[in-house]
Amino acid sequence: MLEAFYDLSTTRFIGAMGGVGVIPYTAILDYIRYWELDPDSAELFIEVVKSLDSVYTSHLNADSKRRSLANKPKPAVRTPHGGTRRKPRVSSR
Repeated sequence: MLEAFYDLSTTRFIGAMGGVGVIPYTAILDYIRYWELDPDSAELFIEVVKSLDSVYTSHLNADSKRRSLANKPKPAVRTPHGGTRRKPRVSSR
């Protein structure tokens, strides 16, 4: 099952900003037809692949969002003397 998920993962859309899309339903159906799964097995296969895909994309997209926020420039802050300076970056370690 995991091998099928990895095979189907190659069909997903990867966004220009790093977001990861879900495995297209048509790709799952093509896989079912290719391997000639019976209707009961096909139904279970769809449920399992979609469940795995949901967890996988949630994890990757959350990680991508976290990295993009960490790389976002910090806003300038006013100093007591009227100048501006950047907030220091805080290490995530």
